[in-house]
Amino acid sequence: GNNITTVSWPACGEMDIMELLGQEPQTVHATVHFATPGGPRNISKSITKTGGTFSDVFHVYSLVWEEDRMRFYVDDQLINDISRSNITP
Repeated sequence: GNNITTVSWPACGEMDIMELLGQEPQTVHATVHFATPGGPRNISKSITKTGGTFSDVFHVYSLVWEEDRMRFYVDDQLINDISRSNITP
């Protein structure tokens, strides 16, 4: 967020539309990072390929961001659906 210099991370928020970790080349994560009064939190879901890795072929990663909801997709398959109520402390 634009307020990272005043509130720091993760209070400023972060959305990972697609996160591929080197040690898990067959798994893609879709994550929202945020802060609550109890400390940092994240909501993450992933999809894992059976056979091969995500770098083997082209994929489409997308986020549909609505006023009260974010939906994360890989190749038109929903992998994470987060509503405002999920992140409200």
